[in-house]
Amino acid sequence: MLWVDRHRPETTAGIVGQEKCVSEALQFLNEWKKGKALLISGPPGIGKTLFAETYTTENNLQLVQLNASDKRTKKEIELQLSDASRQTTLFHKGKIILIDEVDGISGRSDRGAGSAILKIIKGSSFPIILIANDPYSSKLSGLKRSCKHVKFQKIRSASISKKLREIIEKENLKIKDEIIDSIAGFSNGDMRSAITDFQTASNLGEDLESLGFRERLKDIYDILPTIFFSQNIKAARKSIYDSDKDPDEVFQWIETNIPKVFKTAEDIACAYELLSKADIFRSRVHKQQNWRFKGLMSDLMVGVSVGTNPQRGFIPYQYPEKIAQLGRTRFKRALRDSFYKKMVKKMHSSPKDIRENIPYLKMIIKGRKREFLEEFDIGPEELSVVLNY
Repeated sequence: MLWVDRHRPETTAGIVGQEKCVSEALQFLNEWKKGKALLISGPPGIGKTLFAETYTTENNLQLVQLNASDKRTKKEIELQLSDASRQTTLFHKGKIILIDEVDGISGRSDRGAGSAILKIIKGSSFPIILIANDPYSSKLSGLKRSCKHVKFQKIRSASISKKLREIIEKENLKIKDEIIDSIAGFSNGDMRSAITDFQTASNLGEDLESLGFRERLKDIYDILPTIFFSQNIKAARKSIYDSDKDPDEVFQWIETNIPKVFKTAEDIACAYELLSKADIFRSRVHKQQNWRFKGLMSDLMVGVSVGTNPQRGFIPYQYPEKIAQLGRTRFKRALRDSFYKKMVKKMHSSPKDIRENIPYLKMIIKGRKREFLEEFDIGPEELSVVLNY
């Protein structure tokens, strides 16, 4: 039997890491008024559907469930839910109508599905719970006005570790603490996948490397927790390779956020010392154009958390100032590059020569702007950026 089923909580109070969100959702359902629905959003594996299931069980309610991504045409939704949302039940105190993956509605084939759900919300005699991964999807704009929105959060790795230790005790197992913390840290706030990985690790004799590590990494905010908290160089290295982020960009994020993750002077010094060695190979990549050094750079920079004690809990990662500055000056740099390109074509020179001779170009252009613009086909904005460079 899968552990996610065996160790599934029986009540809403047993849902880990969502105490405030569960309280909000319970208040809405206990005070429910006709014509309003509850929209629960958040990433996978954090207890959204589990909340609806445990709520119906502990209140002796019938759960009527529809997955909007499977049966989402107007006709199918009305066929499934129109009667169910109004008819009473003989064997339960009432009902909960659950529409899962409601943000999966899209395309011409789904035309009218949103209005059908809205119509059911307005006429239902029972509370309706909508589940969505992305609450800001434009597909939900019409529905959200009739919903109370409760956003479930990613579960803290410390809470996941605690749950995994409870499972260890119930399963009468002995697993090292570093294995537990690695799985919790790499889970990216997904309790369901953490328990699944944990069961797999147990069956494999704690061989974390054999798990294959889930392909769930998308952006820098997914990569950083793996680097700082997994305590596993292979997993951290793979998180970079599986993303679309250049190691140079990840390097800057690590450099900026080390003081936020580590609190003791010893840990900060240790992390920066390793990062400084990575920076040596980083500079050799640029100076020597030897791309083999990039692999060594990556191995060193993802090891910053090994042997240290990063603080647990929510980390407000800071955006690197250098990257932010590049973003603010992107438009100006594009105009400047366009200027160089046109000058190179006309003067049969290199971009480097143009850049080095900008002061002399300014002197030549001064007082002859109109002629210069016409001769070189330079735009006023391009010229303005270069003159103020």
